[in-house]
Amino acid sequence: MNSEQPLPWSSLLKQFWGYDSLRQHQFGPIEAICAGKDAIAVLPTGGGKSLCYQLPGLVRGGTTLVISPLIALMEDQLKDLKSRGIHAFSLAGVSSRRELERVLDNAERCQPSFLFTSPEKLERPVVQVRLNRLGINTVAVDEAHCISEWGHDFRPAYRHIAAVRSEIPKAVWGCFTATATERVITDIQENLKLSHPAVYRSSTRRDNLNYSVCSVRDSEAMLYQAVLNSSGAGLVYVGTRYKAEKWAKRLEGIQGGVESYHAGLDAQTRAYRLEGWIRGEIRVIVCTNAFGMGIDKSDVRWVFHACIPANLESYVQEAGRAGRDGFTSECALFVRPEMLDQRLQQLKQFDPNELPINETYQFIANQGEVTVGTRPDISTPFNAAAFTSSQGYKTQTINRSIQLLQRAGYFGKVTSVGEICLQFSFNERSQTELHEIAQMPTEEGAVARHLATFAACATIRRKQSEFSGIGLDWNRVLFALRRLEEWGVLAFAEHQHLQQIEWTQPRTASKVLIPPEVGIEPYERSLERLGALGEFVETNICRQLFIAQYFGFPDTEPCGQCDNCLEVATDATSDFSLNRIPEEGVDFTNFIKGIPPSRYNICIQTLKSAEENGHIRFEKMRIYKAG
Repeated sequence: MNSEQPLPWSSLLKQFWGYDSLRQHQFGPIEAICAGKDAIAVLPTGGGKSLCYQLPGLVRGGTTLVISPLIALMEDQLKDLKSRGIHAFSLAGVSSRRELERVLDNAERCQPSFLFTSPEKLERPVVQVRLNRLGINTVAVDEAHCISEWGHDFRPAYRHIAAVRSEIPKAVWGCFTATATERVITDIQENLKLSHPAVYRSSTRRDNLNYSVCSVRDSEAMLYQAVLNSSGAGLVYVGTRYKAEKWAKRLEGIQGGVESYHAGLDAQTRAYRLEGWIRGEIRVIVCTNAFGMGIDKSDVRWVFHACIPANLESYVQEAGRAGRDGFTSECALFVRPEMLDQRLQQLKQFDPNELPINETYQFIANQGEVTVGTRPDISTPFNAAAFTSSQGYKTQTINRSIQLLQRAGYFGKVTSVGEICLQFSFNERSQTELHEIAQMPTEEGAVARHLATFAACATIRRKQSEFSGIGLDWNRVLFALRRLEEWGVLAFAEHQHLQQIEWTQPRTASKVLIPPEVGIEPYERSLERLGALGEFVETNICRQLFIAQYFGFPDTEPCGQCDNCLEVATDATSDFSLNRIPEEGVDFTNFIKGIPPSRYNICIQTLKSAEENGHIRFEKMRIYKAG
């Protein structure tokens, strides 16, 4: 990089981006791709991954094909490239053949150019037949961990990307992600058939992030105080849309404002709130994991989790939205001790070894009058309600069994027919909670408004047609109802629910076999990833070291700033001197004001020890000196 000879990309870097040099971790991937070598780069969140294929794309000329999982990601990069005077086009949101052809024509005519697409759009025949005419010299796979079934955002369509290699055999491939274990990197290389790629991995370690886990019985109260005591922009991650709305309501009135963000909001509302947060007009966003890849704001001072993330990769990516400007930021996970076990039990409901897969298959075959050795030419009917009522299985269990039978190749398309009747069961809290949820501007809120007046009854039945006035299609109604059921607001079962099952092979007389790669292996991967997250929650070693070791980096130096490091520091309790307690006592909430979440555990342990030794006493939530 310090060579006296100008590098092939130096003038372009200055001309289009105004930079005189690259960041250290960008140099390797850019050099490799410019030299015509495939590359896999695991770079830190906010580390400038896009430049690692945009700059080589200009150097190599022709068309650079960029495969990305989200429209928002594509739109941001498209806008950025155009603002720099670089030709860029996108297939996102383009559905008609005529419009696809027009975009492809423009990309072919205006070179060098960048063409953005999703992996699903890449499977369209009209796109595939044009690839070899576009002069594609470079292919960039963004968020490449989506390729791997070991990745935390596995997306099946990503597994099909390799099929286009035959159309563009001379293209150089660059794969980019912020979070990937060694196993994921190997999976990416094998799936895309990359020949001896250059692999670049920047450590996941970010010493400006203070990781901590606050595991207490009333974790929500601690989280609430942490948000109130915080300054600067921040994120609160929750597990459901309902929780997002509930927490946003609870935090109303905090300085700087708060809004919710989740997939139940319409696209315009989500975009408005995101832009407001990025511009600093909204200080706090309470979000689900719908607030995902491609969110770029440098001055996020804290990220708090009120839920157990799906796995450690997801947590690192979500927490990594903090501190991209290099300044100290807090990343705290607020959990109750039983939360991990609850998540594990939810996961175990879908253990392929315990699902009634064979029973479902044989019931469908018998109900459809399919004889052994024959394959119907037309779809056969299946009454799921008859099966669930006679066998006592939950609808979710049957649906999961059918999904696995589809993936294993026994069934093809499954469609619903006829009018569905739903039977609802309500509890003593249902009416109150439905009225509360009805205030939410979400799909769950719309369904709750429809049901709230009926919840005084123990059970009711409603036909599908009776939901037609709430402004949602039936799949969204069912999705919202399942959410309400997950939240414990109600229970429901489908009756007279007919499905049409397409058969892709003759009925077998023996027990159906679900291939391991379809059934047990994905399940075991989910268990393994959840187990790693559990170890992170419970570990007493430096959290930065734990994360680094999980991702395969040989770090050995503790960060000195996470909760575990602070707990062993000699002066860790200095901020929690009991001299801070006045004679008249102090509320616990006032006692922890000004204390960052990374020190909450030390604070709590100090108070517990003082109480056990008779130095202080608690009366409700007020602390008094003893004696």
